[in-house]
Amino acid sequence: MNRITKLIINEKEILCVDYSDLKEDQMIALGYTLLEIVLAENKPVLILNIFNERNFLSPNLMRHQRELLQKGIHLVEKVALVGLNPMKRIILTGINLLLRRDFKAFDNRDQAIDYLIR
Repeated sequence: MNRITKLIINEKEILCVDYSDLKEDQMIALGYTLLEIVLAENKPVLILNIFNERNFLSPNLMRHQRELLQKGIHLVEKVALVGLNPMKRIILTGINLLLRRDFKAFDNRDQAIDYLIR
């Protein structure tokens, strides 16, 4: 199953990254794959990240995600996330403060896509 797909909605391209059910090492590997795609395309990108209750945000994972974001952040236009519980939303707030970004969490995929294409 391909976990990174491209959605074209209203002539806007969204990279949809499905982290659902992945363990830490799998999430790190998927993050590196996403970075490779973003850097290879070398254009502004909209990203939709999908999580679920089986994902855990460990300090090791967050360290890798921070490193990845720093390498590709100049190409990231907007990021929307779905599937975050209240604790993961608090962690997202910290990431936003640390990276001076405005990644947004949404209750469902439709809301997230709506935000990205606006």
